[in-house]
Order: sequence, then C-alpha cells, then structure tokens
Amino acid sequence: MIQEIKLREVCVIGVAMTRFGKYSELWVEDFGREACRAAIHDSGVRREEIQIAYCSHSFQGRVTGQRILKDLGLTGIPVINVENACAGGGDFIS
Repeated sequence: MIQEIKLREVCVIGVAMTRFGKYSELWVEDFGREACRAAIHDSGVRREEIQIAYCSHSFQGRVTGQRILKDLGLTGIPVINVENACAGGGDFIS
C-alpha cells in the first residue's frame, strides 16, 4: 500500500550569507550568528514568529544549528542540521 504524503506550503522569507574567505580567528558560531541576524532582519519577522531553523555545515560536529541559535536566544524550536557542505542549501529547497 502506498502511503499518501500531505505537503504544506512553506516560504523562505529571509536570506543572508557571510563573506567567503579565511578567518582563522573566528568560529563557525560567529559566522552562523552573523548570517542568522541578517536573515532575520531581511525577513522582517519577530524572533518569536520563527517556527523552525535549518543549518547546513561541513565538519562542524553535532547540534551546530542549536549552538548558533542558543547564542542568539532562539531556543525551543525544531532545528534541522545537515552536514552536506556547499550542497546543503539545495537539500533544504528540494
């Protein structure tokens, strides 16, 4: 028996990125905070309106998204972490 999957519409309303380069003095959390702050600002939503977060990274260990969001005071929401380097964004869109 084939199980029917019910999809719901979602929207990406805020985006941001950090500048490529070598930054030996910074940690992944520093880059994540910068991108998150900019994406939240770009979206125009209040923090309490955010329902879920997605984090793509490469070789950064477990709960990377949770570590970044904790530093921003964004806790208590689901966080999906994908370790897929540069292809991570495509994973989330597909």
